[in-house]
Amino acid sequence: MVDELEAIRERSALLHEQLTDLHAELVDTRGLVISVVALVLLPLTFLTGLLGMNVSGIPFAREPWACGGRWRFHCYCYWRRLILPPRSLVSLGEKNADGPSSQ
Repeated sequence: MVDELEAIRERSALLHEQLTDLHAELVDTRGLVISVVALVLLPLTFLTGLLGMNVSGIPFAREPWACGGRWRFHCYCYWRRLILPPRSLVSLGEKNADGPSSQ
């Protein structure tokens, strides 16, 4: 009887650990989704707030080329940040691909 109780205790401890791990994985996944959404929406919110102000002090507000140039610049920045990998990660991958350095 004592052995059976000990086995039940061990199984319940394993089940508790599995449920805790599953819960932590779900929280991590939801945090990742929230981070990606914030990565996209926070800069857009700042940009719309900045451009939505009715002030005369915005740089190049009266220039005809400013709107197109600004949008091309922002599109390039988003493309550079989201599509291309950061240079530091690429260079780290190249250094580690050869193995340890001989210096």
